[in-house]
Amino acid sequence: MVGLAGAIAVVAARGWLRPVVGLVLVLAGVGMVVAGLGFDPDSALARGSSASLQGTGSTPWPVLAAVCGAVLATAGALVAARGRRWGGMSQRYDSPVAAAAPEPQGAAEGGSGERQLWEALDRGEDPTGPDLTAPPGQTSPGPPPTGGADLPSR
Repeated sequence: MVGLAGAIAVVAARGWLRPVVGLVLVLAGVGMVVAGLGFDPDSALARGSSASLQGTGSTPWPVLAAVCGAVLATAGALVAARGRRWGGMSQRYDSPVAAAAPEPQGAAEGGSGERQLWEALDRGEDPTGPDLTAPPGQTSPGPPPTGGADLPSR
């Protein structure tokens, strides 16, 4: 469950938060490996030793849990190391304060084409009509305009 939640959090998080999610995934993976190998903290505390490994028994589940934990820890380490450079979710659903932030450098002048399309939808305009990203005077091949003349009368 932590791995699934972490996968969603990696996609949703941006900036400094994504490496933090990666570190949480590393810790969860290490915990799965330790639990899968049979570490018993109660037994270790009772004997005063720092570690106690039990036998894995006759089922493959502990070994499978340890392998899955190792995969989760590896994925978390990858996210922690390289996650800041990955793309994220669209900024369309950010709060109005975040949406008021300046566009990143390299964006098209006047806003990105995708943002213009979303803003047209917000205004109630049909994005399948004229191409909002085309230079003035050029339109995309959208549906023909209907003036109501071709509607059947009653």
